[in-house]
Amino acid sequence: MNSHYDILSSLALGFLVLAISGCRTNKLNTTKKADIEQTAETILKLDPINAQEVEANFESGVLTIDGLVEDSSTKQLAAESVNEIVGVKQVENELSFSKTKKTALEVLNNW
Repeated sequence: MNSHYDILSSLALGFLVLAISGCRTNKLNTTKKADIEQTAETILKLDPINAQEVEANFESGVLTIDGLVEDSSTKQLAAESVNEIVGVKQVENELSFSKTKKTALEVLNNW
């Protein structure tokens, strides 16, 4: 009878360890998701990209970026830059163009 008790105790302990391990894994994944999103948003806001209204969403290895950038070359640079973040396997680039810099002619016309 003692051996049945030992087996049941071992099984219960094993399930407890698995349950705790599973909780830790989920928490680390959530933290990793938040870290990746925050890192991407920071990269996009910095020079030379200078994106505005930035939003990043990371799910299952895919990082979706959204916001406003100046032109197509900046949009491409943004995607290449955030693709270097550890854990990112693919970038969905939903950035759009914003005309933030005025040309000299536009400034004169508005004067």
